[in-house]
Amino acid sequence: MDHIRLLPVQESPKDLPLTLLSPDHVTDFDYLREALVPLIGQVTAEDVREIGASGEWVDLEGGLRLFSQGDAADGLYLLIHGRLRASVTAGDGSEEVLGDVAPGEAVGEMALLGDGVRTAHVDAVRDSRLLRLDVEAFHGVASRHPEFLWNLSRLVVSRIRPSHRATIDLPVVRTIAVACSGGSEMRDRFVARLTAALKPYGTSAILRATDLPPEVTRTCNPGRLAAWLDEHETRHRFLLAVADPGDWDWRRLLFRQADRILVVCPADDDPGRSQSARRSTAERGRQVRVRRDLVLLHPDGCRPPSGTARWLDAGDFTRAHHLREDRDGDYERLGRFLAGRAVGLVFAGGGAKGFAHLGVLRALKEQGVPVDAVGGTSIGAILAAAVASDWDDRRLTSALRASFVATNPANDFQVLPFVSLVKGRKMERLLRRNLGEARIEDLWLPFFCVSSNLTASEKAVHTRGPLWKALRASASIAGVFPPVVIDGQLHIDGGSFDNLPVDTARRLDAGHVIGCDIARPVHPSVGIDAVPSAGRLLLDRLLRRRRHRVPGMMATMMQATFLSGLERARCGAADADLFFEAKMSGVGFLDWKALDRAASLGYDQTREALDQPACRERLDAILRPPADPVSSRRRVPL
Repeated sequence: MDHIRLLPVQESPKDLPLTLLSPDHVTDFDYLREALVPLIGQVTAEDVREIGASGEWVDLEGGLRLFSQGDAADGLYLLIHGRLRASVTAGDGSEEVLGDVAPGEAVGEMALLGDGVRTAHVDAVRDSRLLRLDVEAFHGVASRHPEFLWNLSRLVVSRIRPSHRATIDLPVVRTIAVACSGGSEMRDRFVARLTAALKPYGTSAILRATDLPPEVTRTCNPGRLAAWLDEHETRHRFLLAVADPGDWDWRRLLFRQADRILVVCPADDDPGRSQSARRSTAERGRQVRVRRDLVLLHPDGCRPPSGTARWLDAGDFTRAHHLREDRDGDYERLGRFLAGRAVGLVFAGGGAKGFAHLGVLRALKEQGVPVDAVGGTSIGAILAAAVASDWDDRRLTSALRASFVATNPANDFQVLPFVSLVKGRKMERLLRRNLGEARIEDLWLPFFCVSSNLTASEKAVHTRGPLWKALRASASIAGVFPPVVIDGQLHIDGGSFDNLPVDTARRLDAGHVIGCDIARPVHPSVGIDAVPSAGRLLLDRLLRRRRHRVPGMMATMMQATFLSGLERARCGAADADLFFEAKMSGVGFLDWKALDRAASLGYDQTREALDQPACRERLDAILRPPADPVSSRRRVPL
């Protein structure tokens, strides 16, 4: 760590974001004592002073890295104020967030006790103050307090112990920076409505530049500001730090402390001229990847959103939230996302059997379950797209009846089936007729669908781009429909890789996920010793008899597609907070005219499931805000 040097307490240069300082607040020792209790047990004031004096006090500016994966271990760190985030770089170069580190927790213990190499990156989410115990100080504490090593070893074990569920923990959102481009009136109205939306999950405090006390100025060292924020976070569930128009110094400071950044703009603004969109990118592009979300305000829902891609590209945002000014429910949805309580709905594929999802959706709506994000695979993706478009039940049922019941979307057969049995043009026309040229990012609700990338042999998750094309790829059953070319690569039905992508919904910030699958029928025997010849099967059809119950070619291809992703679907069912599996007896994969029967079966079975105590308990946990919000951090090996 050559970029760290020891400074006198009074120095706080702007060009040295990571500094070593002496504790200049008595409260730092109080927080240090809290951090030492889990490691040593009951400690005296003399113990705290002795350990504090043996270590080095480090102030780390928000956005910078403490250490990197693969670095040699130089000590153990105790976080006193602020927040850190741990992540790892996978073999393919992608980075996965492991979790957050809160005040009072230790980082770096595994490398000291193990082979001396850091196993993860650790970055400062906001300005932070830490106590660093180098190797010599570490051994000194261990020799004077034998229980130190024992408790540290237990901490390591708790961090590396595998979870029984493959859940993905959402980073805790407490301090939210709000930057508006529409003037002070629009800003104040948005903050007031957001505060009301967050009320079910705890109290909120609005923070402005004038609220900083004299002893915490904008030129203070990072540790003082971190301590001040920590103190306020103990009193409130959320801090809404509001940026004043034109005050770029204050805005820069806010973005350095925020757990989430909201850039709020009128939807009819020009993203190329929006200073809020451009400045949000320049002010936070550092090591740590704190989420920047775009919030586009629409006057009403009469006209669907458009042009969202330009906004996302202009500001390097993670996601766009579309809020209609005449609908409180849109603000409540944003509040659930920020509180980690958003509800994601995932629909599995299954051909005509997937119409059961209509009944599941209806039953959930009757129970008051909000749908904040939605996604799926194959026919499940098509239904999810309609939900994300905010279609009402009548419009959705009418569109499905016209597209699947009145006509068969899979009967434009190829004359020469070199690539597939059908051309796929009919399916494409039906999708474009109902959805037009809408893009995924222009839907009212966050949406995703899954396809299988044949070229790269991996699951593809579609969250941007033409909606009809993503759906066509997600529902392209191998051998039945031709593959879809996206960015020069071939895509087929997502059921081959993941027919129930619950994990994808969690990665897109759904705090609760409801999974809806179709039961796979199990037949003990087909009643024959060998598959009959084509002539025998043709004779059966001509005589209108079914002596040989053998599925047709298309039905076999469809079932084979979903069988390959069956194991992952089981994992998704286990990971879901609430899971429904519809049994579609009497409905075949290609029985498109059974729409009403499938929807009715899905509804009746969901209502029956919701009457069961265990299911009702899980549903209540989704609908009922926690009395005492608990951090969703998990301990990670560092």
